[in-house]
Amino acid sequence: MFGSRMDPVKLKKKALRHQHHLPLLCKLLLAMTLFTIVFDNVIMGFLSRHETFLSEDPSAYRTIEADGYAFKPKESKFVPLADRFHLSLLHAVCLSSSDTIIKWEYGADGEENEEVLIARDDPRVLEELRQCPDVDIYLPGSLRDLNSRLLPGWVFEDSWLDPSTNKTTSYHELCPHTPLLFFNHYWDSRHEAKDWPADKPIYVMPNIEMGQLKQNDYWRADVVLCKTRGCFDRATHWYEQQGNPRQTAVFYTRHTTSDIASYTRHILGDTNIRPKNFADVRFTHTAGSRYAFASFIDALSLNAV
Repeated sequence: MFGSRMDPVKLKKKALRHQHHLPLLCKLLLAMTLFTIVFDNVIMGFLSRHETFLSEDPSAYRTIEADGYAFKPKESKFVPLADRFHLSLLHAVCLSSSDTIIKWEYGADGEENEEVLIARDDPRVLEELRQCPDVDIYLPGSLRDLNSRLLPGWVFEDSWLDPSTNKTTSYHELCPHTPLLFFNHYWDSRHEAKDWPADKPIYVMPNIEMGQLKQNDYWRADVVLCKTRGCFDRATHWYEQQGNPRQTAVFYTRHTTSDIASYTRHILGDTNIRPKNFADVRFTHTAGSRYAFASFIDALSLNAV
């Protein structure tokens, strides 16, 4: 999202040919923002699956015995405030616009630019879907980077008349080679659809401790994105022990959360923020329910904090 972009068509020829709860899912989306800041060059080099990763610092990856690759980055710098604020804006719109296409550009300049959100009845849907990004991300509306976008379920169900050809087309016809990222086990059998392109890669970001992904899910994935070192170690060892028929690559992306303090200042303004008082520290804990966090965001928006 914040690094240089590379041509996915050229990359596809270069690196293994693609061999080329808001607690659960929205937090995973947020992890993607940090992931893109740290990994833009490495991930983009891997999209083509052949040579690019070999030019990286050898300490950044190792060969998995079962014909795959594991990528672990060097220590990253502190995430800039502007990027953390972008993360908060994405976090908020993920809750408020759960059934729209959300593009990475939303909030990138620090503004809530709602014109980049695409609703189901938006006349721009076809043209938007035609702009196949580096990776597409599937996030069901019931749950709710990288130069990417969040796709709700209707994108995979609808079809559109293409004025340029006067023929009906679908998302899979528009982006047959664009990888689709799934969060944990929320696949909704999208990959089993009859029109799923044979060469469309699957990326998955697991909650490794929950055990909902099964053997066939890991074998079906082309890329596994791990937010924690524990996930990275367990996933790479699993492929070594159980086999790696697709030459799946495992990335350690690390993890971050949205910066509520900065977002609160944005919503309420500096004059409404009390000075820090370390003699009387209070904590707000929102884990355990995405609805609890949604209520907190709503409270900020209503100046109720």
